[in-house]
Amino acid sequence: RLTNMAADEKALLSYAVDLKVQVTSKHKKQSHLTAKIVGGILEEHRKTTFIQTYQLDNHDNVSKRLIIEHPISPVRNLVKPTDDIEKTTTHYRFTVELPPGKEHTYTVTEERVDFNKMALLDTSMARLRIWVEGDLPSELKTALGKVIKQRQEIASLDRKKSRLGKERHSIMEDQARIRENIDTTGSSSSLGKRYLEKLGELETQLEKIDAHQKSLAEEIAQKRGRL
Repeated sequence: RLTNMAADEKALLSYAVDLKVQVTSKHKKQSHLTAKIVGGILEEHRKTTFIQTYQLDNHDNVSKRLIIEHPISPVRNLVKPTDDIEKTTTHYRFTVELPPGKEHTYTVTEERVDFNKMALLDTSMARLRIWVEGDLPSELKTALGKVIKQRQEIASLDRKKSRLGKERHSIMEDQARIRENIDTTGSSSSLGKRYLEKLGELETQLEKIDAHQKSLAEEIAQKRGRL
């Protein structure tokens, strides 16, 4: 039974199995990567080739016309064959003439090209390490290794600067508490004088922290510039 058909529409009707024609197939995938760094952006071009090989064996003593239906992929481009192609909404149809008593190999090749961009300053360290361990050219791996090392150095300095910021905040809280105590005891009392001395020590610590933070900020800026 066939569904309703429009004028000039074609359909294939399967009604039997030809036991004298055997068809087997195997699939192979190949990937080729090219990449480059431009202005701090890693550009990746990856071409993947899909090869479907059909092994056709005609055991009959008469020639056969074989139609191979190969699924259409929306993300792949058909490279070969280029002749005798018919398309449906879901499949390619390739017509192959099989001589009597002969074997024949028919190959369908498709390609998919993927293009990606990755900013080296913003990409996670984990992603960069995956790239270094991948199939990039050696020059790019060396360059990315330098990027990883420099970013590790910057991250270490950022952590030091962050710890100093927390220490500074803690000292300022101690200063506020001591000033409240001075207001209560008075600055001329013996306890008040001790509080004043402690306040001076904390102020000296703050000055050292501020100087260290400034030095770290300058070093971070220099390293970011080099990166």
